[in-house]
Amino acid sequence: MKHRSCIISVVLAVSLLLPAICRAEGPTATYDGRTLTISVPSGRLGFSRAAISGCAPVCEAFAWNQDSTCLFMPGTYTFPIERLSDRNGEIFLDCTFNDAEHQLCIAVRLKPAGTDNSTSPEEDPAAAGTPGKEGKGFVTMQNIIIALLLCAIAILVLMVRKKKTGQRFWFRKKQTDDDVFTVIEDTSEHYAKGLQHVLSHPEEYLTFDLNEVFENTGINRMYFSIDLVKKVYSFFNRSLENGERTNETGCYLVGCWDYAEGSQDRFDISVEYMVEPGDDADFGEYSLNFGKKIGVSMGSLINSLASKTGRDYVLTGWIHSHPGLGLFLSNQDLIVQRQLVYTEFANRLIALVIDTNSMELQLGCFTPQTDGRMNNKDDVRKWFSFEEMYKQARQAERERNRQPVTADDEQSAENPHYMKIPVESGNLCGISLSGKAINQINDLIYNSSEGVIGYFSGHKISRTLFVENCLPYSNGDTVGCLVVHTTAGTDAIATAYASQLSGKLFYVVYRTDEELDICIPPEDGVKAVVTMNQMKEWLRRKRN
Repeated sequence: MKHRSCIISVVLAVSLLLPAICRAEGPTATYDGRTLTISVPSGRLGFSRAAISGCAPVCEAFAWNQDSTCLFMPGTYTFPIERLSDRNGEIFLDCTFNDAEHQLCIAVRLKPAGTDNSTSPEEDPAAAGTPGKEGKGFVTMQNIIIALLLCAIAILVLMVRKKKTGQRFWFRKKQTDDDVFTVIEDTSEHYAKGLQHVLSHPEEYLTFDLNEVFENTGINRMYFSIDLVKKVYSFFNRSLENGERTNETGCYLVGCWDYAEGSQDRFDISVEYMVEPGDDADFGEYSLNFGKKIGVSMGSLINSLASKTGRDYVLTGWIHSHPGLGLFLSNQDLIVQRQLVYTEFANRLIALVIDTNSMELQLGCFTPQTDGRMNNKDDVRKWFSFEEMYKQARQAERERNRQPVTADDEQSAENPHYMKIPVESGNLCGISLSGKAINQINDLIYNSSEGVIGYFSGHKISRTLFVENCLPYSNGDTVGCLVVHTTAGTDAIATAYASQLSGKLFYVVYRTDEELDICIPPEDGVKAVVTMNQMKEWLRRKRN
């Protein structure tokens, strides 16, 4: 008798909710004379163009993949369609639901001329929960309210009983969508918009004039950070490492923004940081679900950047892959776009699609038009190559880090026996090469194939590393490595030769005589670039 009231309350709640939930599992569709609305509560709803070719208005409204299929994931989809039917009734479309054959029943409930799009339960039996051909109904508001009240009573009774026995009863709040998006809400009123930090350092960004891509675009220019290009390139390359069929994947892009010159409805944006999905993301061969954790991570990043810089960092874009599928925005992609935009700045978010199975990593930049409609593949006048963007980013980084090292350099004059190469690193301010080490580098690179070919030995004084030798073997005072590789990025080299580079203070990657990249692990990227001619010039300098 002790818990009888709790048990009765829970049983009543479940008995009210269970039949309604069971009836509401399948997809439903309605047409009111202007709009076709498809609702998919769960599972996957698929269409074949050939199977519904007899219904031309629907065929024209859907966005088809290259294999003439269209897949709907859980969500609500609306399509403006004229003259689908001129009378009330039902239209049945052949489809698949959770990969099984299915027929979708479209309940046609036309509006009288001059009325709005709302329908009362009395006017529309389908809206009032009348089961269709598949026996699908709805969850009534009364049932939900009664069930929630009964559950609340049961919980209160349990709390009282636990309190009487001196035991503690803990609740953990379940995270909701509102919790996630509260963290990443737009903070435009609190932080300063603007792209001055971008425009004052043009060498650190790739600039895209999107007026060359679309006739009508709400985003005027996009500034893509060269540091981010390398990270995004590595992110998508990792998705190709296994031998299985490639799933879609993607990430969020964060940056700053400003109004385009002379406009209040067009924008310039920067893309500076990426946020990778969490372990709750669900990516398939033709679908993607970013999950909730990525929103929390993005909120933390945006708040941190805003507090440090005072700038209005926001979600300015998102990028995902279409491995071998071509470049376009599917129905599911358009839903993601609508879910991510800030209501007041709907034209500020760019959607990037990359084909990771193409040799040049083809990239499509899809922007909203000034009226909010998304540009799609038929609107594109120009595609891009992410492979080419990566090459440009690497070249820009080399130019940025290239240090003019000559015999007259003041830093070289600190010690005439060493050629000092300045580096930007938290651990080192310079690497000084002896004349012997330079000659040994020259000898090794012209007699070796790709791989780790030499080991630097030397010692560190303060924040300067003095290199005495470069030998083909490692000894007790090895401080770095010499690697020959003409194409692989520094991230790939660090992974491929991790065992040899472990514990080293630096490594040098020989590309050509005109490029020797100096890297400082575990920091990313190239810290300085020197040429063989610069080293030979130092060796052959005039001595005082």
